[in-house]
Amino acid sequence: MTDTEPKDIGLAIVGCGTVGRIRAMLAKDYPGVKWLGLCDINEEVGQKLAEDSGADFFTGDFSTLLKRPEVTAAIIATDENFHVEPTLLAVEQGHDLFIEKPLATDAEESARILSAIESSDIDAVVGYTQRFRRRFIAVKEKVSTGQIGDVTAVVTRALMNRMAPMASIRRTNDRRHLTPMVVSGTHSLDICMWLMEGKTPVSVYARSSDKLLGKHGTKDATFGIFTMDDGTIWSMNISWALPVAWPGAVYGLEIGIIGTRGVIDIEDTHRDVVMASEIPQGAAVQPGGLRTRLSAPRRVHDQLPARRHVQWGALGPHARGDELVAREAAHGQEDPPRDRRRRPPQPDAYDGDGPVG
Repeated sequence: MTDTEPKDIGLAIVGCGTVGRIRAMLAKDYPGVKWLGLCDINEEVGQKLAEDSGADFFTGDFSTLLKRPEVTAAIIATDENFHVEPTLLAVEQGHDLFIEKPLATDAEESARILSAIESSDIDAVVGYTQRFRRRFIAVKEKVSTGQIGDVTAVVTRALMNRMAPMASIRRTNDRRHLTPMVVSGTHSLDICMWLMEGKTPVSVYARSSDKLLGKHGTKDATFGIFTMDDGTIWSMNISWALPVAWPGAVYGLEIGIIGTRGVIDIEDTHRDVVMASEIPQGAAVQPGGLRTRLSAPRRVHDQLPARRHVQWGALGPHARGDELVAREAAHGQEDPPRDRRRRPPQPDAYDGDGPVG
């Protein structure tokens, strides 16, 4: 077999929770995986996944799994606090690695893992899956080819409801580093640094708040301002303390990239509304003049009138603000169910030649 030919994979997956299950079921259907081994401290969960995925081996000890002779590659899919030991052992064994983010929740341990990887001869990647989505690949091409000129400023806003942090912290009492930036903001951090490739941060000023989740040992939100080595500024903001009525338990991500010749505005919010709030039982709501008596906690956006949709006309190279054409159409009936709704593609930005992205 030559170096250019694909090699058979003996895959070890450490962690059989939600993410580990996704990886194992994908591995089951991938013809390059010739052997699959699993590990989880919860034997019931692990054995169930082993059965569903047709795994060749299961154990509750990651050391036993990673030292198996069949293993050539490993996926580290444990809870965030428990990445360090299995990752370092996999590096020691010479296995190629896919590590679910982050490398570690502690900065010093992250540096330790990175050093071990860089001094080895293995192929290791972190699970920053945003890089493989078409919208971000398209934006990367626009930025890297200079279609909006030189990037001068970036604004990032990530919002999640509090289901995500509560799921993370209930699994451990060591919550010192389980913050919105470390656990979830790392996705926003990575995708923006990737889009700004070649620019290096030289300073950051950040503050966090903990009015809601402080009693659980974590933060509500972290806002930061980065300054890059070429003077580019970047506002990176994340909150994972939104009420559960907020439609996004996954990322509601917005990124604005401002260049000397144009701008790209990415809306990746996974939501149908712009407002969500918890309402006490029996409370009255008056959105848009509509008064409703609620018999149980409901979502405000369930009571809002139908949304208004705005379509923007294309801007020419010399367009003025008064030449922007907006056509609004108010819907007279309720929106169709989410899974049947079809939203026409929206341009991510405009430059002198018309829509970008």
